Amino acid sequence: MFELIPSGTITSAKGFLAGAIHAGIKTKDELDLAILYSEMPCIAVGFFTTNRIKSAPVILSQRHLLRRQAQAIVVNSGCANACLGEQGIAA
Repeated sequence: MFELIPSGTITSAKGFLAGAIHAGIKTKDELDLAILYSEMPCIAVGFFTTNRIKSAPVILSQRHLLRRQAQAIVVNSGCANACLGEQGIAA
């Protein structure tokens, strides 16, 4: 069971921190880079495309999630970083 927190945010749960900045990916003054961090490793799952063609970030994320644990998530907006091939996976 869980408790609904009417005015809750992504950091309402104990041990979670989050932040966002304007990193210059999108137009001026828009938040375009964010991080969600947990003070403890968490159980993690992901849902990905079923397309046979996958970008390097998708492949890398799928590999990381084989461990079923994560402690942070980094999200960008306005930059897909797709189709980077082996160079993207190596980075």
